[in-house]
Amino acid sequence: MRRARLGPRWAALLALALAALAAPACADEGFSLDGSLGAVYPLSADRVRARLYPSELAIEFVRDNGEVPVRITIRRAEAEVVRPGSVDLGRYGDVTGSLADREMPPFDDGELIFDEVGRDEGDALSGSFTARFVAGRATYDLHGSFATHLEVVAF
Repeated sequence: MRRARLGPRWAALLALALAALAAPACADEGFSLDGSLGAVYPLSADRVRARLYPSELAIEFVRDNGEVPVRITIRRAEAEVVRPGSVDLGRYGDVTGSLADREMPPFDDGELIFDEVGRDEGDALSGSFTARFVAGRATYDLHGSFATHLEVVAF
């Protein structure tokens, strides 16, 4: 049986194709937002950022005009985030957001799962979350994912 051999040109093209396929997995910034909350509150954003403040870690889904329709906050004094794993947002955090013409319904409960987490400027931060909101008798859900690099904000 004869083995197929790739010439240098094909090998280079194959390497480029594999690198292109791998790029989204380690992309600098990527995110998703979805859920029934979208029926009553706009979930569109243009980018995601993560900021580490002295008192909290904030994962913000940001529009180009600076609005932050979704902001996940973890209070650092109560939950030190230093390794991959789960954080109870109902106990240690909050999910908020506001737009020029709308406020997000009140947050009720949720969970944040870190796949990658760091503490230093430029460290990778990625994971996913689920959240529940209650407005009167209506209940809405929101879920999403994020991949970005950490910005350390010192006061």
